[in-house]
Amino acid sequence: MSDNTALDEAMKMMDRHNAHQTETHYFDLQENEKTLVQTAGRIYGSYIEAGLVTPENKDEYINTAIHDAIRIASRIEDIVSDAEEQID
Repeated sequence: MSDNTALDEAMKMMDRHNAHQTETHYFDLQENEKTLVQTAGRIYGSYIEAGLVTPENKDEYINTAIHDAIRIASRIEDIVSDAEEQID
């Protein structure tokens, strides 16, 4: 156990989840999808760290983290596209 109760709770939730898994899943993600997964994971981790995630609302926060990651990526793509157009 650590001094961080939110982290401890997240680890317990993960242990329970892993205990129920019986299948092995493999994902074939493209690089941009991997980046979105990593970003969404970091966002979700920040929700856990902030104490917002409970067993009852974890799916809601996972979805929110995914949508936030996509929104961030879309905004960056728009900014980069605008900047490239200005250079031409």
